[in-house]
Amino acid sequence: MMHMRPLSALAAAALFPVLVSAQCPGVLPTFRWQNIGDTTIQFIDETALDGTQVEFQEWVLGDGTPVVSGPLVNHSFYNAGVDTVQLTVYSNSCPFTTKAIVAHGGHAEICNSSISSDYAYQQISNNQIAFTDQSDTAGMNVVNFWAFGDGAIDLSESPTHFYVPPGAYDATHSIVTLDPEFQTACTAGRARKLLVDGNSSTCDTSLFLNLALDQNGQNVVISAEALSLNADLSVTEINWDYGDGTSTLLGPPSTEHYYPQGGHFQICASVVAFYTSTSQYCTARVCQSIQIPTILAAVEEEGEAATIIAAPVPFTEQLSISGIGLQRNMQWELVDLAGRVLLNGSVTKEGKEDIYAGAIPSGLYTIRLYCTNKALALRVLKQ
Repeated sequence: MMHMRPLSALAAAALFPVLVSAQCPGVLPTFRWQNIGDTTIQFIDETALDGTQVEFQEWVLGDGTPVVSGPLVNHSFYNAGVDTVQLTVYSNSCPFTTKAIVAHGGHAEICNSSISSDYAYQQISNNQIAFTDQSDTAGMNVVNFWAFGDGAIDLSESPTHFYVPPGAYDATHSIVTLDPEFQTACTAGRARKLLVDGNSSTCDTSLFLNLALDQNGQNVVISAEALSLNADLSVTEINWDYGDGTSTLLGPPSTEHYYPQGGHFQICASVVAFYTSTSQYCTARVCQSIQIPTILAAVEEEGEAATIIAAPVPFTEQLSISGIGLQRNMQWELVDLAGRVLLNGSVTKEGKEDIYAGAIPSGLYTIRLYCTNKALALRVLKQ
């Protein structure tokens, strides 16, 4: 009989979780491209259209030319072919990359029409995405080309694709016109970073994972449960990936994570299990996406930006927080990368508060400040 059981076998491992890396915002880079005349193709970063703060961009165009920067790049490929174009955007000093497979003409092929490519997508079931072509072909006959980021391709107009395993993928759609008689070729396309939710398992039908998320603002309580058909199978470890650049190795079956920065994130749990009778291991993975609201880093008070600063950074024993947005009786919390509150208190005087944190270990932390009508956050480093 099929039954649900918590991952209680990991209780011992939960005593020694290992958190790695540092937190980043939830950014899903996207860009498009199209011919703008003759042989020139224009690549445009559109990551910031959803409100994402992008500091700068780097482009690798795949034909051996130097790396270029900026939100918009015009480029002519000398030889016709297919190249992998990569965009890296930086937000809060964190890099986010997406790649596209771009079919294009060369210096001998001239584009004399205007086409554009875009697509919509929707997750219709676990691991499965339905794609819808939204291109403007300008009345031209075009070839559709889809690359789903997992090695699979499709030439239909609006395909459906099943991903194994779940996770983040670079999905590309492009359209190409080609007229060998007149040596004309036009191209247009769109690349997006997608978060595909669902589960996968190498344990046959013996083990699947379910993931439960309880979100409260920036804080998320996460629980993993195993669906098992085989009493001979026991879970030996669970590893968490929070989608913000941090992960916990050998973590507990239930955990809590704080996201100081907003955006789109995907939380994944990966489990290693062991068959006692055969001494073989298998794995299972489950992922679920979540959107975290952005905490205001500044608020308006009497026409001025109420910014908060912390000094010194890095600090050793005492940290001073100051700014016109700091109000008496505001609550403050010092939170580690796992979202655990290590210190807390309330602001005792207007404009400044001293925090004594000599007892906490060295590392990167977030100071959260909040009251009834505002919430602020800043990152600090302790040596």
